[in-house]
Parts: sequence; C-alpha cells; structure tokens
Amino acid sequence: MATTETLPVHDSHRANVAIIGTGLAGLTTAYLLHNDDKKQYAVTLFEQVRYVGVTRTDPSLAQADSLSFDSASIAVKNDKTNVAERIDLPMRALAGGYYANVLRMYHYLRIPLHPVRFLFVFAKAFSISDTSTNKTDSANSGRGYVGATSGTYFVHASNMHQMLPPWPGTRSILSHIAEVVYLIVCYFWFSMACFMITPSSKGKSSESFAEYLERIQIPRRYVSHYLLPLMSSVSTCSHDELLAFPASDVVNYKKLSTWQQHYTVCGGVRQVQGKLVEGLQDIRLNARVVEVVAPKANQSGVAIRWQSKGEASSQVVEQTFDRVILAVSPDVAGSIFDPLRSALRRIPTVRVESSVLCPETDKGERETLKLENVETVERLACSHHLEESFPPQVITLRTRFSEATGSRTEALHTMPTGVVVSTCPLDGAAEMKRSLQTAWFTRTLRTAESRAVVEEIMGTSAELTTEAGRAGWVNGEDNVWLAGAWCWDGMVLLEGCVVVKSDFAVGFVGGIVFVLALAAILSVTLIRTTDRYGLDHWKLNLDTPLKSMWMNVGYWRNAQGEPILRFEEACAALLQQILNSSGLLDKDAAKNPKGSALAILDLGFGCGDQTWELTRLCKRAGWTDFQYVGLTLNEAQVQSAQRRIYREVADGNIEGLKAESFTIFRANAAKPETWNNRVAEVVNSLKDEKFAETWLLALDCLYHFSPSRRPIFKYASSQLDAHVMVFDLFLNENASTWETIKIRAIGVMMGCPVRAFLTEEQYINELVECGYEKESIVIRDVSEHVFPGLVEFLDRQERALAEYGISLGGFKLAQRLFNWFAKSKVVKPVIVVARTKGK
Repeated sequence: MATTETLPVHDSHRANVAIIGTGLAGLTTAYLLHNDDKKQYAVTLFEQVRYVGVTRTDPSLAQADSLSFDSASIAVKNDKTNVAERIDLPMRALAGGYYANVLRMYHYLRIPLHPVRFLFVFAKAFSISDTSTNKTDSANSGRGYVGATSGTYFVHASNMHQMLPPWPGTRSILSHIAEVVYLIVCYFWFSMACFMITPSSKGKSSESFAEYLERIQIPRRYVSHYLLPLMSSVSTCSHDELLAFPASDVVNYKKLSTWQQHYTVCGGVRQVQGKLVEGLQDIRLNARVVEVVAPKANQSGVAIRWQSKGEASSQVVEQTFDRVILAVSPDVAGSIFDPLRSALRRIPTVRVESSVLCPETDKGERETLKLENVETVERLACSHHLEESFPPQVITLRTRFSEATGSRTEALHTMPTGVVVSTCPLDGAAEMKRSLQTAWFTRTLRTAESRAVVEEIMGTSAELTTEAGRAGWVNGEDNVWLAGAWCWDGMVLLEGCVVVKSDFAVGFVGGIVFVLALAAILSVTLIRTTDRYGLDHWKLNLDTPLKSMWMNVGYWRNAQGEPILRFEEACAALLQQILNSSGLLDKDAAKNPKGSALAILDLGFGCGDQTWELTRLCKRAGWTDFQYVGLTLNEAQVQSAQRRIYREVADGNIEGLKAESFTIFRANAAKPETWNNRVAEVVNSLKDEKFAETWLLALDCLYHFSPSRRPIFKYASSQLDAHVMVFDLFLNENASTWETIKIRAIGVMMGCPVRAFLTEEQYINELVECGYEKESIVIRDVSEHVFPGLVEFLDRQERALAEYGISLGGFKLAQRLFNWFAKSKVVKPVIVVARTKGK
C-alpha cells in the first residue's frame, strides 16, 4: 500500500512554481519564469516521459530518463555515405507564416535553422503488405527519381518550388497534364475560399471542416485524394477526425502557411531543449504525478502528490507549491486534477505512432545504418551542410481509402541518411521489423465541442469585470494554470505551445509575462535587422498611453459647419450625431417621469474611447444612473477598453461613476444564441424596470454581422424592449446591377455577408419585422459629411507620415475604396433610430 510523505516548500523568499510536463509548452514556461528579471520564481519541473520509446538495435541508447520534448529522438549514421543526423520523433518541420512565434523564439535563442523543401508524393495503398515506400528507390526519389512508390498518382512540390509538377510516371503525359489543370483550378478555388469566405458558426458549435467544404462546394475528389491526405499528415489524425475539426483551424493554417518556407532545426530539437532548461536546477525525471490537489478554503498553496518511477518503493510524496502549471495533454490533466476531470473528458485524444525505419533495397537487404550517441553525431558534419544546395526531401503520403472504416494516410518522410520516418502507419506490425526506434505520443483532436470546452476553461468568453456567475473551473483558479498546444484556438501544433494563453502569468506578476517575453524576443530580432540610424525612432517619441484609439469612419463637420481635421474629433463627432438623433442628449431627455436611469448595450465598442465618450455625453445630459454593457469579438479590444475604463474611473474624471457601471465581454453580438449564461444574464439585466430608457448602440459595425443584423435586432426588441441607434451603410437603390455586384464582392472581401448592404426600404422592412414601429424609424443621410472628409484626412495623413518613412499600409487601399464610395454614392452612410412598438 502506498504511503505518503510530506515535504516542505523549498524556497520561502520566492514563489515556488511546479511545472508538470516538459514538452515545448512546459519548457518555454519554465524558461520565462526562471529568467524573470526580478528572480521571483523557483521553478520545479516534473516529467514522467510523455513519449513511450522503443529502441530496437541498441537498448543502451534509449532515453528513459529524459525531458519529454526530445525524449524519442535518435541519432543515426549511414556508414556507406558517412552522413549522420539527429532525427526528431515526431517530425518537426515549421512553415514560416504559421509558426511565426516559434521561429521568433528560436531566433532569440540563436537556434540554427535549415530551410527545407519537400516533394509530396501522393500514393494509394493497395494492400496491407504494400510497403514499397521503404525501398531504396523511394529514398533516392528526392535526388531525381520520383514515382517509384507503387500507387503514386501525383507529386507536389512544397510551395511550388518546382513550378512544373514532376511526372509520377504512372500515367500518360496527357492524363498528367489534365490532372495538373484540374488541380490548378481546385487549388485556387480552395485558396480563394480560405481568404474570402470566413468559417461560420451554428448555435454554440463552430462550423466543422466538413461543413465548410460542403459550403464552398469544392470537388470531392480533390478533397479526398489531395487535401485530406496532406492536412491529416500535418495534424496526425484520420480523415474523418480532420473533417470534424473547426473549419477555422484549417483555414487559418492555409492562409498563414501559403507560399511560406519550411524550416527544421539544425541538429534536432535537442538544441532547443538544452537552451530552455539552461540553469534550471530542480528537474525531477521519472516522476509520476498522482494528483494535484486544489487548496481548501483555509489553506494556501497547491499540493502535488507524486512518486518516483525509478524506485522500488511505492511511497507517494506530497509537496506544496504556490503555483502549479499543467503543461500536459488534456487526458493527463483531467486524470490528475479533479476540477478539470469532467470538462476534459469532452476533449478527444488519440495515440499516434511514429517510427524510424531502416530502408531496404530491391533485393530485400537492409541499408547499413546504425544508431549513434548524440555526442558522436554532433562531432560529424550536419547532413544539410554536405552540399551547397541540398535536394528536396520526399514525403510519401500513402492513403488507404475506405468508406466503411474511414480513410487514413501514412506519412513516410525519407531523411538524408536514407532512413524513413513513418507516422500513423497503416501496418504498424509489419514496420516494427524494420524499426530502429518507435515512439507513441498523444494527439489532442479538435472538434466544435472541444473548442467550446477550451474557450470556457481558458475564459476567453468570460466576463472581465467580475468573477460572479462563472460556470466551471477557469484557468488560473486555485492557482493552477494550463499550458499547451491544445490550450489555444487553433490546430494542436508546436505554435500553440508558444502562443498558449498567458493567463497564468497574470497571477504571477500582475501582468502578462508571456507576452512581455515574446515582445522582448521580437525586439531583439528587430534590433539586429533594423538600420538603427533610420527613422524608426519615431516610436520612441510617442506619448503613451496613446491619447486615443478611435476607429470609425468619422463625421467630418463640427457644430458650426466647419471641417474637422483630426481623426479622434471626427470619430467622437459621429457618436455625438447618433446620440443627438436618438434624443438622448436633449436638454430635458433625462427628466423622464420614469427617472434618469439609462441602459446601453454597445456592439463593437472598440478600445474604450467610444465607451468613455458615450458615458461623458450621457452624464452631461443628466443621466445620473448609467449602466453599460459592451460586446465585441476582439479580445485585444476588450483588454484595451478595460484598461481605459479603470484608468478613467480611478482618476475620478466623472464624479460618482464606478467601475461596476461597466461590463464588457468578448462575445458574438451577431448570434445571441451563442452567448454563454453569464453574457445572456448581464445583457438581459438591461431590461430592468428601473431604467427609463434602454438602447442598442452599433457604431459602424453592423454590416459585418453574419449572417445578418436580424438576430440582434430581434433580440433587442423582443428580449430587451430596447430602442435602436446605429450608424450603418445603405445600398443606393439607384445603383446599377454592375455596381451592386461590385459592392457585394467588395463586402465579401471585407469579411461581410453577401447581402450585408440593404436598400433603405429593405432595412426599414427588416426593422419592422423585428418589432420596431415603422412610424418611429428616423433615417439621416450623412453622406456629405463622412466619406469625403475621411478621404481627405487619409491623404493628409499619408503625406505627413511619409516624411518619417511611415506608410499607411492597408489603409491606402481603404482610401481608394472610400473615394469610390464618395464619388459613386453606391452606398450611403446613414444614422438610423428606431423605437420598439412597446414604447
């Protein structure tokens, strides 16, 4: 029977932090905390070894006592060619655009990288015994011989480094040309869809990749024979499992990785691991964590119960830490931390096999390969340095197509030494005979439900100003934090380990340590690559915090009819015009017999300027009791607005105003049915009878609402009995067919629904159908005071910034678009006010 021994906390002067798991997420977290400038943390690492490795040829070279990140990798030498290399398991190649933060960190750590090109050989697996990809011919395919694999039907060069796809030799030239034309059409079809058609949501579930593919009507053969084999090899899962991913995961990967160079670490990720743990003293290997115990009401600290796997004794040791970080897969986190057990059961995981295989010649003879100690390989030349221009590496994607059991793809990566790295084997038992090393690791799968679970746990939709009403355990509660690739909103790859939510750092330093560290990494990178004698020091002359962070099209005339020249003044003027149209700023508006209590639901509130200006104007108009709820999709704007509100309240700039008057959320205002219980509860509280007036405000955002404005209008009318005051864009009823097509296409590129722009009549009908009184609807055409002034401002700003070498960037294109709006009048900027039938 296990016994328990309690150990004291080992450092009373610094916060003691335990990190369970030594993958990239755990090691990066340890590095950031250990290298904190103020030396506030004593870091302890616990590792049980996540990868279960089997070394076939020489058991003495197995890494039983090692950190997880590099535990399954091996060093191989080809005696015939004298080529030696460190082979990572699983394979880790980084696409420049998608892995931007990982690459920045590697650059900061001075990790040498190699650009690498790939030839993807798409092949059909005819039978279980088909293992021809392990033959020497396949190994040589990167050096000029392509198509030796039986069942090959196409060869694709990564990011088109070969503009003419290599002929696989398994079909006629004419058939090959026809296939190339077909793939060009499908490739651009899918690419354009990814950049122009945003994945949507239904209820509380995200649109799956399968639903998205159905919606964009991409040819099924392209999906089954090309897209799914390639993407399932990236995410190491079956085709059916990939189709269940949230569509946004795959679409974002596609958008960020298109035309980007791939990189691998010179000498393997062992170098990264070594840099990250440098200086760490308390590393406990072979330590199996049995349980993480949250502190009780009258206790402080988090208890970890663990035992050493290397000892014969079954004694369980208990030690208390100030903070605990779970940098493990969700199945492990749920098994050791009880508050997460129920939620994490809803996140699926699978066991993935990856092996290093010794290739065979056509005669069935094995190549002369052997495992080496790491130190021996490090003394030899890296395989990538042997030639000035190293040929592309071949990755064969062998797919077994099956409607009955589901299609699966095995990735076989031929390395420079000739060995083949197999991932997700179709016949693992057969490949074991050639295996130099086999490892198994846990892959966390993404689904619409698991995405919702992660968002709930990480608190990305939680209310920011109060902890009340929250359902379930949230990251950081009980001084326990989560870190890992599965904790971010994206595919579960290495990038997620670095861009993991940094909430755990808030509890440590009262700020976001992780973000600051990444900022430091980026700063070092920029310093090394920037001309320090240029004009970039304009950034040093900015006064912070910035005076304003407004963002709308503005109203470019003041009350005296004079032109407004400053952007923030024009933005504030547009808000004031909306409030004037609603009557809220009338002299006697706040002298309502029902009282002077006002409730506002603000959609797309920006970075706090709109919130505070709205508050100032309403307070000045006599609305003494003011309640504000804001919704936005952008987390950065939530954080910025919160800082602005707290700063203004703390400074006492409006007498008698408290922070409790403001509640802001990250939530999709276009889809009220997706709101969590806390959001719905707070929004519905605005219907309280104590409020004399309840209003829905939407300033320059409604045309982005997908699928339409109708759901939020209907909700505001039926659930809140709220009036509406908005700035929006109408489609000119006199616009030609061609102009209408153009504006709808432009809208789609801006991320708007196809029918985002309605005519005045259509808009009025929609409001009436949602419960607003037709006679109460007021529409003001403000065309003359919006786009012309905005275009002139952008022109002035471009010329002014050019003197300092600063470009307007994407706003240049916006300037041309607004100029077309101003001249063609195809859309009309309008202010709309509507009152409910009940009032």
